[in-house]
Amino acid sequence: MGAGGPEDWWHPLAFRHENGISRVDHAGSHEHLAVRSASWINQLLPNAYRRESTHGSNQGGLGGLLPIVIALIAFSCTGRDDLYRVLLHDHAWVGNTWTRHERETGRISKRGLVCTVFLDPDNTQGSTYETVQAVEEGNGPIFR
Repeated sequence: MGAGGPEDWWHPLAFRHENGISRVDHAGSHEHLAVRSASWINQLLPNAYRRESTHGSNQGGLGGLLPIVIALIAFSCTGRDDLYRVLLHDHAWVGNTWTRHERETGRISKRGLVCTVFLDPDNTQGSTYETVQAVEEGNGPIFR
């Protein structure tokens, strides 16, 4: 790491816009979502990243780097136990669909998160670098 404090190591989200999909990235060329409204926006994205213009699609998907998408989901609830409940009990993310959950938000100003995605050693056929890349760069969104 270079000189400076931890505040210099964090970067705002950025997006690449592709066919109605906002692909979240650390080096995208856009500061805001491509879409104006979708079921997942209010729960997963801070206001600063929402599309300000009235132009653009009403609906669309979210894709991009899987660790960032998972971190956004983690911020939608207050802790590890809630994250587990959101994903496994509430089934908020099933297939390519995000369903709003009713848990308290974990989004707090100036709070950061580090998320690492590991391959599943018990699922050598389905959990590969290629499958993770296909999720991140696939033709469709991670969820709508």
